[in-house]
Amino acid sequence: MALSPPCAMKCCVANVSKHTGWGEVCISSIKLQLLQKPCSMTIVEKLSNVSCTAVELVMPSGKDDFKKPYNNETEHENRDSSVSLGIEDVAVIVTHVETPSNFFCQHLANKYEFQKLQKALVEYCNNLTPVQSFRPAIGEPCCAQFTEDNQWYRAAVIGYFPEDIARVGYVDFGNYEKLHCSRLRPVHKELRE
Repeated sequence: MALSPPCAMKCCVANVSKHTGWGEVCISSIKLQLLQKPCSMTIVEKLSNVSCTAVELVMPSGKDDFKKPYNNETEHENRDSSVSLGIEDVAVIVTHVETPSNFFCQHLANKYEFQKLQKALVEYCNNLTPVQSFRPAIGEPCCAQFTEDNQWYRAAVIGYFPEDIARVGYVDFGNYEKLHCSRLRPVHKELRE
């Protein structure tokens, strides 16, 4: 399969300071406007010292943008030397919103490959005999059955809790949840590499 690394790209709005006071009403409003909708995104910079890509995002309505004027000269003086500039326009779909300035996207150009991967993953998991003792190590890739739709997705274990509860992150979407370990399966090498 051509599509193997995680499909979710963690994004942050370019040139916006980290803000921790987003209210639930604001977050809910942004989710309604963005989740599972195609958007146009400009990658402003790829930050090698943090885990997100700085972007400007044009919302589906085309009216409001998540962007701030970018001043190359001023910003360059304040930028860490580990930042590489490279502006690129891409079509994306927003898959998960943590806050209005911190969200996950998938490239729409990979949509066909992702659908093939997803179909193969579901078929693999549905035909796999459950192993009651399966408990992948923290950080290890696995398959997890999402509780909202009971479908199988690629995931990684983030932590464990009492009563065989695992916290997993869905690597192709950016979201995470707690679920019972009986909803985990080993992932085949072809589906993770």
